[in-house]
Amino acid sequence: MNEGQPANVARYLPDRAASQPNSPALLVPRGQRPDGSIDYLTLSAVELNAEADAWAFRFAETGIRSGTRVVLMVRPGLSLIGICFALFKVGAVPILIDPGMG
Repeated sequence: MNEGQPANVARYLPDRAASQPNSPALLVPRGQRPDGSIDYLTLSAVELNAEADAWAFRFAETGIRSGTRVVLMVRPGLSLIGICFALFKVGAVPILIDPGMG
């Protein structure tokens, strides 16, 4: 861990990916199975970290950096989680808008 830096949930993701690479880090519901149970897309810690890194790279290339406020209107799911972690990784401030709000 980087001592002296402010707490940021995204700081823990690479550590988790290194220490427990195949452990489930994210379960995203994607429908229902024939038996009525929920079918989940499961991402490991390594996969979630890679997803967040890819988004963070794209954001940094567009000029989003530490302190940038970003209005975020994304439906719940993998993209929302990956984007939030990516924004935290670059130090941006996500402002979440619920698409269901009137």
